[in-house]
Amino acid sequence: MGLEELATSLGQKILKDAILEFLSEKIEKYVEQKVRAEKSIETILYFTVFNPKGPSSSINEFLEDLLKSVDRRIEVKEEPWKTRLLVGKSQFIVEIHITRLRDILFYDMIYQELLSALEDGEGEFRIVEDEGLPRELGSDEPQVLEKISDITIVIYPYGRPRAEDVHRFVQMVYDRVAQDLGVDRAVVKIRIYGPPKSKELSNIEKRLKELKIRVYRSYGDGDLESLTAILTTPSEILSDKVYKAIYGGGLLDRFVH
Repeated sequence: MGLEELATSLGQKILKDAILEFLSEKIEKYVEQKVRAEKSIETILYFTVFNPKGPSSSINEFLEDLLKSVDRRIEVKEEPWKTRLLVGKSQFIVEIHITRLRDILFYDMIYQELLSALEDGEGEFRIVEDEGLPRELGSDEPQVLEKISDITIVIYPYGRPRAEDVHRFVQMVYDRVAQDLGVDRAVVKIRIYGPPKSKELSNIEKRLKELKIRVYRSYGDGDLESLTAILTTPSEILSDKVYKAIYGGGLLDRFVH
């Protein structure tokens, strides 16, 4: 492996580790273990908002308003998360992760320093101090680094969620984002986990593709598969058909729930 390939490999590892600090690895591991143990279908929704307006305090206001919008909060002891949100007859676990300009620049500089050190062959790896980052942007104001690049609301529908409840909760998040953060641009990524060669997973994939939703399939280590559905427009994010395709929505489904 040449120096460039090595640097790229190490750089990707650094960036991956950095991203895992902001995305909920804990929820993902929990869901994967549950799928393996119960052979169930589980989902995680990543609702990402870009360039929210206002100060960081507006994020707290957004979260408070969102919590007030749900039907009820349920306190539990047996799960890793102490609180579940009740919307309709479905429960949700929610986490919010913020990426600031500081984070993006810092890890990009780590990668560049690593690449430079390997190419020079000197073996030296120097990390630029945070205080020097504003000057790289042509500013002497350190608060420029606190500008929020994006917010990701991680939503885990717990148990057996109903399609109408997931759709309603996503609508609530979308409305609050527009009202509290002044943003109308968002992307929703839905990860759908299942056991390998799952007929149910294949049926979900087929239904989503019939709706012209972009779906990507990935294979795990032999005992897990997943679909990733990408919703990029308001009409896709707020479509009840998308959630019926994933969680069901016929008369039988409503009777079971």
